[in-house]
Amino acid sequence: MKKYITLFSIVIIIITILYLVWYAFPKNFNSTFNGILFNLDDPDVEENVSIYFDGTIRKRLNGEMTYDGIVRIKGDKFPVPKGKRDLIINFDKNGMGLMTYMYYTENGEPKHYVYGTITLNEDLTKLTILRYRNNGSHGSWTKNDGDIISAPATTRKEALKIADPFVDYHLQQREK
Repeated sequence: MKKYITLFSIVIIIITILYLVWYAFPKNFNSTFNGILFNLDDPDVEENVSIYFDGTIRKRLNGEMTYDGIVRIKGDKFPVPKGKRDLIINFDKNGMGLMTYMYYTENGEPKHYVYGTITLNEDLTKLTILRYRNNGSHGSWTKNDGDIISAPATTRKEALKIADPFVDYHLQQREK
């Protein structure tokens, strides 16, 4: 009987280790989200956007995850040169991370550009980006002057429904 208990314990330990390795191993994340860009204060701002991810996701046991790759937002213009748009986004346990582009100019000068705060839900099917209004390389977002991108959505109403919990959470964190 002891022999079976030992064997069973070894099998459980091996299965657990294999699951943990599989869980933490980087997975390809190549996905396109179609959504809406809008502004809370200006009901006339409503624009269709496509957000494309081409990279890998690594999940940690504490609920945090890291994205390493490219995020393209079709139609959006920002000053980061093409070819230097690789991102590493460290998401907290609530799925929120900062989109900061860090690169070097041709002269070797370090630069960074903060695009905004991104939130992905746990199963990676919904996102919200709080797009900063930039002043140089720094930026900020408030409900009065920042834009929001939410996906998947085809209308402002759908986009707002996806964004609401993340906007509320972001505003609570800023007040702390």
